[in-house]
Amino acid sequence: MSKSRASGRRLGTKRNDRRWEDGDGNVFASELEAVIFASIKADARVRVRRCSAEEGDTFNYRTPINSGVCNGCGLRDVVQERTYTPDLFVYREGSGHDGRGVYLEVKGYFPADKRNLLRHFVKTGPSIDLRIVLQRDAKATRNSRLTEYIAKYLKVPVCVWNGKLPDAWIKELK
Repeated sequence: MSKSRASGRRLGTKRNDRRWEDGDGNVFASELEAVIFASIKADARVRVRRCSAEEGDTFNYRTPINSGVCNGCGLRDVVQERTYTPDLFVYREGSGHDGRGVYLEVKGYFPADKRNLLRHFVKTGPSIDLRIVLQRDAKATRNSRLTEYIAKYLKVPVCVWNGKLPDAWIKELK
């Protein structure tokens, strides 16, 4: 994690439940997400909000079902409908609901099954400006790091969290 910790407390009692409540009563998926939200919120150049279905931030996409067969027609090209909601939406002051902003996906741990789901979203979902913020650049495969994997297969901008968003990303928000 970065040098600063989020003020708040962990909600989950089980080992894999990483939910975090900040001092304002907001519940985040992890402490990293709370830290990034608080840091971006403190930056006067941009505004940030958490993504939700109520704000229209939920998107549909499809994943293939291996060895699937349609009962109705017998086709083998079967897909599953899924939904995806990014973590945060960052925008400039005054441009909150006109679509001029970027969606952030915050990842502390990014296992292969989650990378595949995000890859299917990028391939079959709507075209949105999605950026990925990683806690650290860990090994993704035998020959590549996460940042290399994301650049090659997901083809979206990625950064490793160092306490602030990259200046180039903020300059793009016009």
